[in-house]
Parts: sequence; structure tokens; C-alpha cells
Amino acid sequence: MPKKKAPKKKVKPVKKSAAAKPKKKASSSRAPSKAKRAPLLPLAPKAPPGLPGEKFLGKVEDYFGKISVAAFTLKEALSVGDTIHLHGHTTDFTEEVKSMQIDHETVQKAAKKAAVGIKVSEKCRKGDNVYLI
Repeated sequence: MPKKKAPKKKVKPVKKSAAAKPKKKASSSRAPSKAKRAPLLPLAPKAPPGLPGEKFLGKVEDYFGKISVAAFTLKEALSVGDTIHLHGHTTDFTEEVKSMQIDHETVQKAAKKAAVGIKVSEKCRKGDNVYLI
């Protein structure tokens, strides 16, 4: 018995797409000249502005509502007895530091760059600014 031949498939010619065409260069009249551009200057990180005479201590990184403790990393040294100002979108109060802890141990003084937890009397929120008065 002779074998049957499979029918030939028709091959469609491939059309050239728009992506295959070479791109035109933009005219030089549209490109902004370097003389018109303002020079880019690096921005120095600034502490958020507080009241006059206040030093920026840091931002509240966490707030524990059940025990009323604000946790943040210090940008300046802090000790028990200092007065702090917490300021945010809905927060604005001043308080004396009565209790401060580092790694669950009560301390009287904390150095710069220490992660501390401070007992506060009012509610504060993550992102609120803390200032030393």
C-alpha cells in the first residue's frame, strides 16, 4: 500500500513591523540646550524644623499603645529628667523623660545612636518627630 502524503501547509509571508524600521533621530531644535538647565546640587539631609531652641532627637519608629512607650533611635544624647517635645500630624505634646530603657534595661543616660524606649503619657504615632527642649 502506498503511504498517503500529508497535505502541505501554506506559509504566509511575514510582514515587516514598525519596530523593525529604523528610528528617526530627534531634531536638534527640540532638545533642550545645556545652557538652559539649572545645575543639580546634592541635597543635604536636614532635620525637620522644630520650635526655636529645640534639637531634633529622631522619629518615632514604633509606639506600643498598651504600655504607652515610644521607641526611636537617638540623634543626640538624652538622659532622664530632660524635657522632650513630640510633634506629628495629630500629635503635639511636651513631656519630661521619667523612664527610659535600652534593650529592656532601665538606664539614666543614653548616648547618640542608641535605640531607646521612653514612657509617654499621650498617644503618639510612627513617624512623629521627637525634639529635645
